[in-house]
Amino acid sequence: MSNHIIRISENALIQLCLSGLEAYSVPHKGVRKQKNRLETYGLLWGYEALIKGETKLYNVEFVSIDTSAKQDHASVDPSNQSLQLKGELITSFWPHYDFLGDVHTHPYEHYTDVLPIKGYNYSSTDIKRIEDNTVYWSIYNYRVGLVLTVSRLHSKPRRGLVQLDKSTIEFTLGKYRLW
Repeated sequence: MSNHIIRISENALIQLCLSGLEAYSVPHKGVRKQKNRLETYGLLWGYEALIKGETKLYNVEFVSIDTSAKQDHASVDPSNQSLQLKGELITSFWPHYDFLGDVHTHPYEHYTDVLPIKGYNYSSTDIKRIEDNTVYWSIYNYRVGLVLTVSRLHSKPRRGLVQLDKSTIEFTLGKYRLW
C-alpha cells in the first residue's frame, strides 16, 4: 500500500463543519421522528498529486452536500443520481477538480459516548456500504472516505486541537466537539 496524505482545504473544512452542525442542531422540516442530530452526506472534490514520487496527496478542495440524501439520526442514504449529476457538471466546468470520495457525519448526543467506542471512525455498516458497492465506486475512482463526528458539550470546552491518532483530530467549535 502506498503512503498517502489527505489535505482538507479551509473552505472544505468550513463546508463540512457548517453542514454537520446544521444537521446536528437545526430541526429539519419534513423529517419524521427525530428532527435534529441527523447524519448528513457529501461528496469530496479536489485533486490527487504525487509528493516526492511516492506519496499520494489527496487534496480536498470543496464538499458538495447531498441535499437529496435521506437523513436519520443513525444513518444517511445518499442518492447515486447526485454523484452522476455533480460529476458531469464539475468535470465540464471545472476540469481541474475530480471526485475523490465521500463524507458523512456521526452525530452523538453526549461527548462521553464518542471516545470509548471510537465513534469518530467508520462503523461496520459504513465499511460494508463501501465494500458492497465496489463496482459502483470503482467507476468514479473513489479514493477518500471521511467521517465528521459531532457532539454537544455540556461542560466547559477543552481548548485547542488534539491529534488522537494519525488520521483523527479532535477540536471544539463553540458548544460542539468535532472529530
